[in-house]
Amino acid sequence: MPQSKVVSRRTLVKGIGALPLAAALGSGPLRSQNRTKVIVIGAGLSGLNAALLLEEQDIDVQVLEGRQRVGGRVLSQREVPGNPESGGTSFGAGYARLLDACKKFKIGLIDVTPIVPFFNNRELVLDGKLIPQDQWPTHPQNPFPVTSRQSMPWSYLNPIIGKNNPLKNADSWLDPANAKYDVSLHQWLTSLGVSEEVIELCWNTNPNYGTTAHDVSAMMVLFGSTFAMMQAQLGGPTFGYTAVGGNQSIPEAMANGLKTPVSLGCNVVGISSTDSGAEVHCADG
Repeated sequence: MPQSKVVSRRTLVKGIGALPLAAALGSGPLRSQNRTKVIVIGAGLSGLNAALLLEEQDIDVQVLEGRQRVGGRVLSQREVPGNPESGGTSFGAGYARLLDACKKFKIGLIDVTPIVPFFNNRELVLDGKLIPQDQWPTHPQNPFPVTSRQSMPWSYLNPIIGKNNPLKNADSWLDPANAKYDVSLHQWLTSLGVSEEVIELCWNTNPNYGTTAHDVSAMMVLFGSTFAMMQAQLGGPTFGYTAVGGNQSIPEAMANGLKTPVSLGCNVVGISSTDSGAEVHCADG
C-alpha cells in the first residue's frame, strides 16, 4: 500500500466550481477560527478556480495533479509557431470566471473574431476524393432533401437541432421534464425523421462529441447548442478570445496565484474516510 497524504478535518473537493462550494463547506459563514484543510484533486480550470476561491476565504488548500503540468484539458502546443491548442481553441463572453481570471492575473487576450471566416473555409472529402462545394448540390453522394441540397454536411444538422431544441437556458437540462432527451443522439435524430445516411455523413464522419451518434447523449448536444446561442448573445459582435502565449497561460497564472504550489505527479488512486478526516492515497506515495 503506498503511503498516504493525511490531513485531519479535511474536506475533499474534486473539480468543483464556484457554485458547489457552499455545499462543500457548509451554508454558514466562513471564519478564520474555523479553518478547514482542503485538498482539491485536479489542477484543471475548475480545480484551480475552486482552490483560489477557498484561499480567498482564508482556508488552507492543497491541489494535487496527476500530470506534470497544470491545465487539464487546456494544452497549448508551444513548440509549434502560433501556439495551436489541443484543448479549447477560444472562449466567449459567457465564460465569466475565465475572463475574471485573465483580468485578475493580467493575462492578455486576443480577439479571434477576424479569423472566424477561416473556420468556415472547409473542404469536403468523401471516399478519398475532394468534392468542390459548387458540385455538392448535384453530387450523387448528397443525401439531403431537394430543398436542402445546397447545405454542406457540416451545416445541415445545426438548423434541425436548433429548431427542435427544448432547452431555453443553460439550466434547462436539470429540469426533470427534459430527462427524456438523455438518450443517444442517434435515437433523437431518427425520431425527428433524420435518415441513417444523413446521420452517418453529418455526424459520424466528423463528430463534435463522442465517436458516433450512438455514444453521445442528445442532451449534451442540445445543451451545447443552447450554450453557443447564449455565448453569441452575450458576446455581441465579438466571437471570442484566446490568451496571449496560448490558453495554457491561464491555468498557469492561476496556479502561480495560489499560496501553496500545486503538487504535480500526484496520481490519486484512492480516498478513504476516517472519524477524524480523510486519507488521500497517491500512486507515488
